[in-house]
Amino acid sequence: MELFSQRRGLKPVKCVLQVNDIDSDLRSKLWNVLQISFWDSVGADDLYRSENSERFQYLKKLWHLYFKSPLDTLPTSWRNAYATLRTYFFSCEWYAVYDFLEFTAKTFPAPYAVERFVSGCNKTLEQEFSGYRFVAPIKSRRLPTKSQSPRSNGPSRRAPSEVPRRICSKRLGCCRTDNNLITGTQSRNPSALSRQSAARFLGIPKQHLETP
Repeated sequence: MELFSQRRGLKPVKCVLQVNDIDSDLRSKLWNVLQISFWDSVGADDLYRSENSERFQYLKKLWHLYFKSPLDTLPTSWRNAYATLRTYFFSCEWYAVYDFLEFTAKTFPAPYAVERFVSGCNKTLEQEFSGYRFVAPIKSRRLPTKSQSPRSNGPSRRAPSEVPRRICSKRLGCCRTDNNLITGTQSRNPSALSRQSAARFLGIPKQHLETP
């Protein structure tokens, strides 16, 4: 959203992709997406309560697989767990922010919340000129065998399967949203970059975040 001061040239407009860092605006807005998508819906502070089962399941995976910390250090109070997550998010390296977002999208056990979260992340990443997006893998079909040509009455083709593929020169506003991966790249001419200008995207496995 371009405001008065930016239209008048009194305040600079972002025009360089954030590829090797994350500024405070982007970090704060990504945390807000986490807050709206997952944290705000917490009811009771006790994580053992049934209404917190999804969140507690996510936190156990986070402690075990992401932080690689002993599970007996996981707080049973949401207030304490929240404080730990917030401190980590605002102090970790820029690439760890993307690791955290990707891990959350992959492991949080509520598809409806994850879909909203990924959509919110992509809007924020675009608004703040990040060089990264959540993108979906390309689907491909298995080619028919000689005995099963497209015109034959043989068995039908199998349903499309998700296969990681490299996607080049994909425009920022056109990538499909999914919770599978995040990827992006840097423009060769950042000063000429607009919100519709090209950035290249990769189709990579869920567990990885890479830049070409």
